Amino acid sequence: MVAEVADDPLFTGSTAIGDLRALGAHAVVSTPLLSAEGECLAVVTTFHGSREQLPTADEHDAVDELTDRAARWLEWSHRNRVRRALERLHAAAKSMTVPPAAF
Repeated sequence: MVAEVADDPLFTGSTAIGDLRALGAHAVVSTPLLSAEGECLAVVTTFHGSREQLPTADEHDAVDELTDRAARWLEWSHRNRVRRALERLHAAAKSMTVPPAAF
């Protein structure tokens, strides 16, 4: 969480401060979507007009729950896409009439 982008070392010297200010954003909250193993799959970032507009504890908990569900879906989707791709590859290999070594 960054309560004021202009005061945070993360944004020091960055042109992002001007862009964020132009959009009326002063505070930033980033929430990672973590895999079951703790790997970062993605990040959801919200921008706020001031530190007074930062999410409440209940809102923060709701965002955590949402990002947890999104991370589980991303993991499920990846596993299923990989599994389907391997099944297609296996089916194609089984139907080949030319030995694979010929490629």
